Amino acid sequence: MCRDISGNAADGHSFTTSYLINLCGFFPKAALAVSKNVNFRTPEKPDSVISFFKDHGFSQTQIRVLIKRHPQLLIYNPEKIFLPIFQFFYGRGVSRSKLASILSSNPFVLRCSLHNRIIPSFYYFKDLTHCDDDEVLVAYKHFQAVLANDFQFLIAPNVAVLRERIVPESNILSKLVTARESLVQVMRSLKGLLKK
Repeated sequence: MCRDISGNAADGHSFTTSYLINLCGFFPKAALAVSKNVNFRTPEKPDSVISFFKDHGFSQTQIRVLIKRHPQLLIYNPEKIFLPIFQFFYGRGVSRSKLASILSSNPFVLRCSLHNRIIPSFYYFKDLTHCDDDEVLVAYKHFQAVLANDFQFLIAPNVAVLRERIVPESNILSKLVTARESLVQVMRSLKGLLKK
């Protein structure tokens, strides 16, 4: 389950655009494009979000990239939504710098439920691939479905078929852990193993 929150009204665009230019370092054209996906009339919420990311080691560039990819994150409650997710990853031994790098390049997981989506997917992927905790995040960086989609539902049937056909476990795990492709491409890659 992942959140989808829309802004309030069109008259927030002007303030939002100015905020993105003046406080986030966006060029005007980029700020205007981003403001079409999020609206706010006061700085309190976006200020708290930006402060949260800075406090957790994100650079200004990383914050700008993150906002450009998922601008609606600016109107979330960081202590309620982001902090538990960060604490979960810190508890798995992921460093602040590594987490900042991964989440700035692929922030979609920040819109997902920690208990209903992230934790079950994290442990399913880890059990499936026998990889280290930080490798789960590396795989997520390149393949969003690892944590942000119902990975078990999407991938498990294909993996089961491959195992039934006695495809070497190392080939299956390699495709999953090092995936730098879309879900469709990974599914094709897994099915391609059947032909070998």
